[in-house]
Amino acid sequence: MEWKKNIRETGLIEWVCEHGIGHPDYQSAKKLSKKYNNTLTVWLLHGCDCCCKRKDFPGKKDEEDT
Repeated sequence: MEWKKNIRETGLIEWVCEHGIGHPDYQSAKKLSKKYNNTLTVWLLHGCDCCCKRKDFPGKKDEEDT
């Protein structure tokens, strides 16, 4: 699958799958949650079709974040 990178007005990076769903980039969400003093969940919430669970998802957690 080819992932398309999208940057929202908030600065959140998301990766758009072949189905047109934007999946938040974990590191981007983490950075914004600290910047705006929100929980990480606020930035990771999205209409999910489970493509972000794929092994080739470019915005997944780093090993040190697990």
